[in-house]
Amino acid sequence: MQASRDFAQFVKATAAEIRKVIPSARITINLAELSSVWMTTLSREGIADVIDFYNYHVYWRTPEEGVQKAFNQARALLKRSDGNPMPIWQGECGRSTGKSRLFGFPTEYAQAKYIARRITYDIGIGCEVSSQFTVADFLSYYPDGSDQYYGIWNTRENKPKLGWYALQSMCYLMEDAQPAPQYWFHFTSPQSYKTFTPLSSYMNVEVMQFSRRGVPMVAFWQKEHIDISPAPLPGMMEFVTDAPSLLPHPVVIDPVRGEVWDVSDALGYHRRGIQTLSLWAYDYPLFLTDLSFFSDGS
Repeated sequence: MQASRDFAQFVKATAAEIRKVIPSARITINLAELSSVWMTTLSREGIADVIDFYNYHVYWRTPEEGVQKAFNQARALLKRSDGNPMPIWQGECGRSTGKSRLFGFPTEYAQAKYIARRITYDIGIGCEVSSQFTVADFLSYYPDGSDQYYGIWNTRENKPKLGWYALQSMCYLMEDAQPAPQYWFHFTSPQSYKTFTPLSSYMNVEVMQFSRRGVPMVAFWQKEHIDISPAPLPGMMEFVTDAPSLLPHPVVIDPVRGEVWDVSDALGYHRRGIQTLSLWAYDYPLFLTDLSFFSDGS
């Protein structure tokens, strides 16, 4: 596409002029379409040696839909000549709490759930930054004079929305958190392996492992459309541990309701280094971690 080639030349020329004046400037580009012919064109044009990081912009039906594949494509195509990987950010995403052409059932609860899933998934797949659009609602934003409701602050009533508190929780949880593939956690049916039982619901549960200041932290949730609000799914979290336990005093943190639950009584059997916990998966992430998570002075 000529337009994508023209864009690549525009970025190169603009970046060069900016760095003449501000040598320390950091340059990025954004594609609203996660995967398109533009990505392959930008790769051929050598844009990875021009920008400092790439960022994507996504408003799909669920926070997880297609993002991992698009992230992997960007990481594979945007290779620098020095061999270093291109940093990737989530540059814009949000969810409206009022009338919007993108969302059929906008509520503060849906926005809060979306924020928790968006941030968890972005950091979990390797993004360095996950951003929120926007802080406050924009008054009289549209041509017909109507407001824009993507803010986590209700501008008309001058008060925080539920998403405001959910974002506070997520900032606390994800500060210094890093993906931790060295841990093995698996959410499955509580039924016996010999029992014939449907497993599709459990296969739709995302489980992401993190390490935060040396303490394991595991997020798990149902990847269903947020407007549907599926019933909590009872299940069994299995995890590999060294004796006596990877989580000596397990707790579950709910970032939307702002609650912490002691789940040490739900610990199950320990065999071949595998321990279990009876838990419920919601349609937004709960965080399983150890009580020592709160002993870092923060």
